[in-house]
Amino acid sequence: MSGTRSLSILGSTGSIGCNTLDVVSRCPEISVFALSAHTNVDLSYAKTRNIPRNRVFKDDAMIELASTKPSTLEDLNKARLLLREARKGDIAEGILSAIKAVNAMDADSYPRLPKVNDKLQVNPALADLLRVLLKAKSERSDVAQKMIASTAELDALAAGQRDVPSLKGWRMDVFGSDALRLCEGKVGLAVKGNKVKLFEL
Repeated sequence: MSGTRSLSILGSTGSIGCNTLDVVSRCPEISVFALSAHTNVDLSYAKTRNIPRNRVFKDDAMIELASTKPSTLEDLNKARLLLREARKGDIAEGILSAIKAVNAMDADSYPRLPKVNDKLQVNPALADLLRVLLKAKSERSDVAQKMIASTAELDALAAGQRDVPSLKGWRMDVFGSDALRLCEGKVGLAVKGNKVKLFEL
C-alpha cells in the first residue's frame, strides 16, 4: 500500500511493546515488519551495574531503534536519541544482537495485534482530563507520555473500558491508579503555579 511504513518492535511482549502494538493496531498507515519477544538488553545491563534503566537508553531511543533497525556499529551511531554510553561496548552489542534476532524470527511467532473497538462511547470531557493528568504524570516520572498511555487508551478509559495496558504493571503505579480515581469521580485536578495537582472529592 502506498504510504505504508514498516515498524520493528523490540520487546513486543513487555508493557512498552504491548502498548506500541496497541497504537499500531489503530494506525493503518503502519505495518509491523518484525517483533522481538525475548530480549531485555537495557534492563539486564542496568541490573548488573546497579544503575537506573534510563541511564542505559531511554524509551524514545528504543522506538527509534525499532524503526531504523541498525545492523552495524556505524548504523547504530547514526541514532539521534541513543545515549553515548549505548553506542559502544556491551550495550551496543546487545542492541545489535537483539535486532539480528528480530530479523531471524518466524512471522508465525509474532504476537497478535489487539482487536480494535470502533464503537466506543467516549466521554470527551473525561478524555481531556485524562490527557492533562497524563502530561503531569509524564513530567513527574520523566517518561514519555506515549510510553505510559496512548490516545486510544485514554479514549477507552473515558468510555469505561478497563482492560488497557496503562492499568497494568508499572503504568498502574505511574498513571493508572490516579486515572481510575479520576474516572470514578474520587479526585479532581487543580493547577498550582505551573504544576497540576490532584485533590480528593
